[in-house]
Amino acid sequence: MWKSIRGKCVSFVVTFYTAFALTMLWDWFVTKAFRVEEIGYWNMLGLVFIINILSQWTFEMTNAVMWGKAMKMLAACIPEENRAETLRTIEKDTPSEDMQTLIADGIKVLGITIYLGLGWAVHTFFM
Repeated sequence: MWKSIRGKCVSFVVTFYTAFALTMLWDWFVTKAFRVEEIGYWNMLGLVFIINILSQWTFEMTNAVMWGKAMKMLAACIPEENRAETLRTIEKDTPSEDMQTLIADGIKVLGITIYLGLGWAVHTFFM
């Protein structure tokens, strides 16, 4: 239970960091390119919430359908006498949902940080 709560807290912090990075990138590039006003952090956070809600549902539904199809294909390809052992091995080797969430959040933070760093460099040295 605590791992699940910790994973949700990490995801929540990642959302706030995403809003910060997007606010900075917006203010550095979008305002000049499209002649629009800067956006405040809290407005960007609200937009990130909306985007997360809309994209999360679509991703989860697509992912569930894809995994369901993959498991059906796997079951059809494995001989009956090996099926139970193969499915146990797959389940044992699959990281927990919490670990998958932490890994995904870590990759997201790394990607956002790289984009933020590149954006800062372009803004500072080339604009």
